[in-house]
Amino acid sequence: MLLPIIILLAIDLYAFQAVRTVLIDSPTLKLILTVAYWMISIALYIGTIAIMQREFNTTTLAIRIVFGAIITFAVAKLFIVLFLLAEDSVRLVKWAVHQLYTQPITGVKQHGITRSQFISKIGLLAGGFMLGSFVWGMVKTAYNYKVRKISVPLAQLKSSFRGLKIVQISDLHLGSFIGTEAIEHAVKIINEQAADVIFFTGDLVNAHASEAEPFIPVLSQLKAKYGVYSTLGNHDYYGNEADLARIKTIHKECGWTILNNEHRVLEIDSQKIAIIGVENWGESRHFPKMGDLDKACQGCEEVDAKLLLSHDPSHWNYVVSQNYKDIDITFSGHTHGFQFGIEIPQLKIKWSPSQYAYKQWAGLYSRGKQYLYVNRGLGFIGFHGRVGIPPEITVMDVVGKV
Repeated sequence: MLLPIIILLAIDLYAFQAVRTVLIDSPTLKLILTVAYWMISIALYIGTIAIMQREFNTTTLAIRIVFGAIITFAVAKLFIVLFLLAEDSVRLVKWAVHQLYTQPITGVKQHGITRSQFISKIGLLAGGFMLGSFVWGMVKTAYNYKVRKISVPLAQLKSSFRGLKIVQISDLHLGSFIGTEAIEHAVKIINEQAADVIFFTGDLVNAHASEAEPFIPVLSQLKAKYGVYSTLGNHDYYGNEADLARIKTIHKECGWTILNNEHRVLEIDSQKIAIIGVENWGESRHFPKMGDLDKACQGCEEVDAKLLLSHDPSHWNYVVSQNYKDIDITFSGHTHGFQFGIEIPQLKIKWSPSQYAYKQWAGLYSRGKQYLYVNRGLGFIGFHGRVGIPPEITVMDVVGKV
């Protein structure tokens, strides 16, 4: 428990060097700013300890605000520290070079702002920008649902299924929401897409089935021409056996067809596609490997195309694309795009810390004739917000070979 506090304290002490460097000359204002800085930091330490000990005896909203504040201030201070580290690294190199010379190195006397002050101010600006971005991410971006429209060509697809409109959502994490209003808004947007079929690719809750109970009437309003199909994610297994059983029942009470290592065949004009769903399979040892593709695919050999719902994209990377070449496209989620990153398609910029853990972390990927789409998630967990990676509703038109 002490390690997070020690890390936060080290960041605080270092970041305060920037604050102290640029403090204005007024002794009174210096004292006010110094006291305010450390009072906020100490309050966040207390909040961190309380949350870790599960003694935060108040509402979920309060926990959300405190945890969000901890993450927000820590990231802002970390950015300040990065600038200071760069400056101190330059100083260290200069000191080392200076030791190699017998004659002292002289320089021109500086006028106005020193380089340390300049670097400190840049660091503070960067930290302030991140602070503002994370606050905006909690207040606004977390509920700024983005509809992403794409087309995917499947060579095997015949005329009856060309133009099939699939809406995918993932990672609701209903335990992170205060009230049902945000999810009601999301359901309204989803239904406006007039989907032929809706896919939900796991993580209904953070850990316990009770988190989803208030949302059943809302989620049961999801409508699609050929129905809603769903599967489980790693967080759906984090409760006990009773939680898992209830989660599966909730899917059904919402009117969804939950696919646990099984499939359904959708037939139009004697043409067939298989909608296959597997339980969670994650490459990481920390996530359950419950997915059984052999079992799920049994009996669907004679279809025109196979569509797979599998929560974790590492399943596609390590299993599906390696050993199941007849699965045309896989729908995944799980990564949330780390809920932090930057995407500017016009400049071909796409970055998130998530990419260091997952080769496929957001958007469309292909390998040979197979495709994977990784949805960025509709909800959030941990940090109760999103910075640069808004929640996603995917609208996919499946077309024939182009």
